[in-house]
Amino acid sequence: MGTLFKTALCATAMTLASVSFAQAQDAALGAKALGQIDGATHQITTMIDECVATDSTSRAVLACTKLMRLTADSDVKASLMTQRALHRVAQGNHKSASVDFARAAALSNDSSLYALADGFESVARNDFAMAQSRFEDCQAQGTYAAVAEYGLGLTSAMANGTAAPRSVFQ
Repeated sequence: MGTLFKTALCATAMTLASVSFAQAQDAALGAKALGQIDGATHQITTMIDECVATDSTSRAVLACTKLMRLTADSDVKASLMTQRALHRVAQGNHKSASVDFARAAALSNDSSLYALADGFESVARNDFAMAQSRFEDCQAQGTYAAVAEYGLGLTSAMANGTAAPRSVFQ
């Protein structure tokens, strides 16, 4: 994830600590630029870095979860849920990923996320025909085409009893 996304997350989380958005953003950017990251800012920055990391560890999932609890902004929460879902996909936890994609879709009203939720739910149930259909729907919409492509590869491998493709999320 980019710096803008990290800054928005940090600012949103700090806003909940009774600081205005502008002050939170200035403080986060200033502290990071000067290397003067104090207690709460440092913890939030660390959680953001862990959540958006490419390593899909249990720490990454936990960091995304903690950040979701810190924010009331539905768009940020949907982004964090999507990120957590991607970590869960990479870990092979398709049922939990499906739940996260569905919750993110409900917050953002994004049909691509609904398709991913249905696709990974179908993978968890070994309903490969439905999974393929839903991943193809998502792929056609374009927003999460890479995730849908991975889902299609996973579905094909599981349906044919071959090794699952290496996750593109790790």
